[in-house]
Amino acid sequence: MVYKSTKDFIREHYGRYGLDANLIQYLEELPRQLHLRLGKGEDFWQEELENCQSKIHELDLISGSIRYDFKVALSNSKKTHANICYYLRKSIERDSILNWLAQYIKNMLHEYYNLS
Repeated sequence: MVYKSTKDFIREHYGRYGLDANLIQYLEELPRQLHLRLGKGEDFWQEELENCQSKIHELDLISGSIRYDFKVALSNSKKTHANICYYLRKSIERDSILNWLAQYIKNMLHEYYNLS
């Protein structure tokens, strides 16, 4: 489900802090989490996340949200002089990627996915 370019980014930027496996595992759980948040079946979301023609991939939503979270963590780290690893871990724990993705789909793609 996670594209090579996204995995490369994760390994390069999250791997140096030992969080790459955590984030990849987190992404593998997205279909179940999207099902719980937005409805439709878990299989539906699995297919959407695996389909490179889906709106989620056309709009680069997953990779974009991961890169955005990294930039936020880096910015917070610079502002507070805290280790970036703290902010990256908190982002995973707080479901930042899932929250953003689910909210985007709900607000911007609700008609496309026929969500109530």
